[in-house]
Amino acid sequence: MMDNVINRNLQVPSWKKAGRKLLDDINCSLKLLKIFVALLMIFSFIIITLPYTREILTSKGLPPSKELPSSKELPSSKGLPPSKELPAQATQKNTSILILLWWTPWGLPQTRERHDCQRYGFNNCILSTYQSDMDAADFFILHHSQLSGYPKSMRYQLPTRRRQDQRWIWFSLEAPPNSFTNQLDGIFNLTLTYRRDADIFSPYGWLVKIEEKAKNTSAIKANMNATTPQVHRPTMKPPKELAVWVVSHWGEHLARVKYVHRLQPHLSIKIFGSHGERLCRDWTCMKATLSKYKFYLSFENSEFRDYITEKLWHNAFRAGLVPVVLGTTRKNYEDFIPADSFIHVDDFSSPAELAAYLHYLDHNDTAYQAYFNWHTKYILHDKYPLHERLCDICKHVPHFPAYKTYKSIKQWHWN
Repeated sequence: MMDNVINRNLQVPSWKKAGRKLLDDINCSLKLLKIFVALLMIFSFIIITLPYTREILTSKGLPPSKELPSSKELPSSKGLPPSKELPAQATQKNTSILILLWWTPWGLPQTRERHDCQRYGFNNCILSTYQSDMDAADFFILHHSQLSGYPKSMRYQLPTRRRQDQRWIWFSLEAPPNSFTNQLDGIFNLTLTYRRDADIFSPYGWLVKIEEKAKNTSAIKANMNATTPQVHRPTMKPPKELAVWVVSHWGEHLARVKYVHRLQPHLSIKIFGSHGERLCRDWTCMKATLSKYKFYLSFENSEFRDYITEKLWHNAFRAGLVPVVLGTTRKNYEDFIPADSFIHVDDFSSPAELAAYLHYLDHNDTAYQAYFNWHTKYILHDKYPLHERLCDICKHVPHFPAYKTYKSIKQWHWN
């Protein structure tokens, strides 16, 4: 009987059980509601801030310096990303310009750094070699030599993406036979070369005309003394040989090599380089060696329009020798330098006739010195460091044409 009493006391009315179950259900629903509201707030925040996030990611500000993933991690691509034509309104202007050099050319060490172009007179312009700046860069530069054998030879890691309004620049200072321009159709928007009709004209050297009011100043006189040899002075020993030639690329099929073979029986030529004696690389030493001669054979490896290299600007003009040129036409040379500052092989019917004229100048100091008259009218600029050359892109930005794409770099370069 006692057990029955206890059981009756422990029994809970059914309405209380139903009430407790209802409260439990309400508490569970409230928890689910709170979770749903929290998720809704997070989702709304993401939607609202997404445009600003994109703006930050694609802004002209410089992102942290992190390397791009390896080519295996990037989406596969059969070639470089193509350039797409953009309507005029799609290109946004910004006071800040970021230029990205993907590879360092000419055997220079591959660095990871940024350079302020302000030192060259360009504000709000940055040159970067950080490949992580790929998405933020306004201008993207590929040097031609690293594209050798592309796409069969993946010697260098290539980008596989590009921002829609990003302009890609093909950078080459080589003549067409020495440039590898196959497989590059529809990729580049601008050209940076020695050609005057390039989007960015980047010569090996140039002359700046001296203003009349600046003539005969100490600076001009110092420039003349530094680069004009006074070979007529009796205290100086005459040069042992008239002509000198520094050649790194010797090929019997080249026009310049064939010409030298025909010239040598009539003229003594000192040859340095791959097919001659070794020449010191230090410029002070090199200049001292070259200045012992009167004439420098500025013979180009290719005969193409505007292709006038350091052989004239540096090895001849800077060292104080009269250049004897073989390359593009005389008229084309005169687009860059005075007509009386050089001797062109085309002015003579044969190498023997050229040699006879050089022998004449050797015995006529007045006629020889006349080839240096340009020093009284022009200042020579033959030093064009890589960073300055690329920062000069900023100077051309206001004059760039509307967004375009070169359908064939090869066709343009060989034209």
